Amino acid sequence: MATLELPGLIPYTLLATLVAGFLAWRAPSANAARRIALVGSLPAAFVTTLMFARVGVTSGGDYQFVTDWTWVEGLGISLSFGVDGLSASLAWLTAILTPLVILYSWKESHRPQLFFGLLMLLNTAVIGVFTALDLFLFYIFWEFVLIPMYFLIAIWGGSNRRYASMKFVVYTGGASLVMLLGFMAAYFGAGLGTFHIPTLTAVGSQLGWARDFGMVVFGVLAFGFLVKLPAVPFHTWLPDAHVQAPTAGSVMLAGVLLKMGSYGLMRIAFPLFPEAAMAYQWFLFVLGTVAVLYGAFLCLAQDDLKSLIAYSSVSHMGMITIALATFNDLGWAGAAYMNVAHGIISAGMFMAAGSLQHSTGTRLISRLGGVGVKTPKLAALTAALFLGSLGLPGMMGFIAEFNIFAAVWEAFGWWIMLPVWSVLVTAGYYLWALQRAYYGSERRHSEVDWDRIHDVTPEEQAPMVAMVLLAILFGVLPALLLGQMNDWTGTVLALMGGN
Repeated sequence: MATLELPGLIPYTLLATLVAGFLAWRAPSANAARRIALVGSLPAAFVTTLMFARVGVTSGGDYQFVTDWTWVEGLGISLSFGVDGLSASLAWLTAILTPLVILYSWKESHRPQLFFGLLMLLNTAVIGVFTALDLFLFYIFWEFVLIPMYFLIAIWGGSNRRYASMKFVVYTGGASLVMLLGFMAAYFGAGLGTFHIPTLTAVGSQLGWARDFGMVVFGVLAFGFLVKLPAVPFHTWLPDAHVQAPTAGSVMLAGVLLKMGSYGLMRIAFPLFPEAAMAYQWFLFVLGTVAVLYGAFLCLAQDDLKSLIAYSSVSHMGMITIALATFNDLGWAGAAYMNVAHGIISAGMFMAAGSLQHSTGTRLISRLGGVGVKTPKLAALTAALFLGSLGLPGMMGFIAEFNIFAAVWEAFGWWIMLPVWSVLVTAGYYLWALQRAYYGSERRHSEVDWDRIHDVTPEEQAPMVAMVLLAILFGVLPALLLGQMNDWTGTVLALMGGN
C-alpha cells in the first residue's frame, strides 16, 4: 500500500500525551493538574485531526503517517504506527473526547491530580491501540488500557465500585490473554517471522491456513474481541462498569473502549482468517441479532438512566456484529460509521446522565418526573442525544443504521425482520425514559430536594453541545466520514476476497 511518510509523528505525539499525564499526576495543585491535562491533550487532538483530514482527502485504503522502527529484530517486533480510513476516525474520536471529558470533569475535587493523570494515560493507551501496526505493540497498548480504567472505577466509582472494577479486569483482561494466544498462533502459523499487521493481513487469504487451524484461531481471536465489544453473553461486565464508573469513565468506556473490540475484528481477525470468518457468518449474525434485541428489551426494564444507556450500547454494538457478518461494502462501511456515531452520541448521553445526577442527586427515573421545568437546557440536550441514538434522520445514528440494514437485506434477505424490530423498541425506551424523567407531572420524590435542582453548568454544557453538533454535522454531511471508510472497506474486502 502507498504511504505518506511522516516518521515519528504518531509515537512522539503519544509520548507527549504520556508526559502530560505524568506532569498532571505530579502537579502541585488541583488547578495546575486540570490545566496541564487540558493543554496536554490538545497536541493529540491537533495531530489526529490532521490525520483524519488528510486521510479524508486522499485514500482511506492506504496506510498513512507511517512510522516503522525495528524493536526486536530477531522476533520481527517493530514500533510500527500508522492510520487508514478505519483507524484515523477512531484515533481522532479518542483525542477529541479527552479534552471534552477533562472540561466536563473540571470541578473534580477527589484526588484530582491522579484523576486527570489517569485520563491522559487512558488517552495515550487507546490512541496507541488504534494506531499500532504491530500485533505485539497492539497487545501492549491493549493491556495498558485496563490500568487507568480500573483505577477510575475503583477510586471514583459508586458504592459497588470494587466489584465492578474487578469484574471489568477479570472479563476484559482474561479475554485479552485468550486474544494473545490467538496472536501467537497466527505468528507461528504464518511462518513469516513478523508481527507486522499490514504484512500479515495483506497475505491472510493466501496463507492457506488448514481449515481446522483457521477456524480455531479465528474463534479465539473473535472471542477476545467480542468480550470487549461486548457481545451477549459476554456483556455482563459492561452495565456494572458503567453504573459504578464516574461520568468521565463511562464517557471514555462507551465512547472509545468498546470500539477496541470491533476495531480488532475488522483490523486483525477477519483479514487474517477470511475463510474461517465466512464460515462463522451465520453464527455472527445470530450473535449480533441476540445482542440487538436483548439489549433493547432490557432497556425497557431499567430504572437507572446510566444502566439504560449501558444496555443500549450492548444493542448498538450488536448492530456492528451483524454488519460485519454481511461481508459487503455497505455493511462494513456501516460498522465503521456506527463506531464513530455511537462513540459521539453515547458519550453525550453519559454526560447528560451525570449532569442529571449532579443536579438532582439521583439517576433513578422512578424518583424523577417533570424536572425539565427546572433543567430546560439539560432536558433539551438529553432529548437531542436520545433522538440521535434512536436514529433520527439528520443525525449520525440514522446514517449508520440505514447502511447496516441495507447491507443485512442484501446479505440475509427477510431475516432482516428480526433485528429491525429493535428500531421500534429503541424509540420506545428512549422516549418513555425522557417522558418519565424530564416531562409529565412533577413527582417530587422525598429523596429529591426539588428546591436545590439546578440546570446544567457551563463546563458540563459545552461538551454536550459539542457532541450534539458533531452528531448533526456528520449526519447532514456523512461523506466527511463515509468517503474514507468506503475506501478502506473496498481495500480490505478485496484482500479478503469479498465483495
